[in-house]
Amino acid sequence: MRHSQALVLLLALGLGSDALACGYCIEDKIAAVYDHAQVQTALAAGRFVAYVAVQTQGTDAEATRTALTRALAATPAVQAGSLRFDPEAAAAAFVFDPDVTALTTLLDTLNQSLTAQQIRLGLMRLIDAPGQMKPGT
Repeated sequence: MRHSQALVLLLALGLGSDALACGYCIEDKIAAVYDHAQVQTALAAGRFVAYVAVQTQGTDAEATRTALTRALAATPAVQAGSLRFDPEAAAAAFVFDPDVTALTTLLDTLNQSLTAQQIRLGLMRLIDAPGQMKPGT
């Protein structure tokens, strides 16, 4: 089978180039900001690690990092200095204390504070126990 015939067959089966190479799927985004030591330290302290997709409207990487840093620092539940951000993957991770603020409330608060910068966070995964990575909603 020639290359062009194989491509037609893949497209007919619904396996176009997007399916074969999804770019930054969720696992790739998480891997870009994953820090094993951070996870272990957070869990040992009874804290959780949230992995979020970072959606922006034309905000450059440094402005996004600054806005995220400020928003997280202004949120008591978030551990200071825990931000991991990768602009190419459009992903971030941070440690938070679930006893201070529930995750849904935390994300709502962060998204409200980031509205002016046209930045929105969407939960991808949550680590709340060793070996447990729960999907986002």
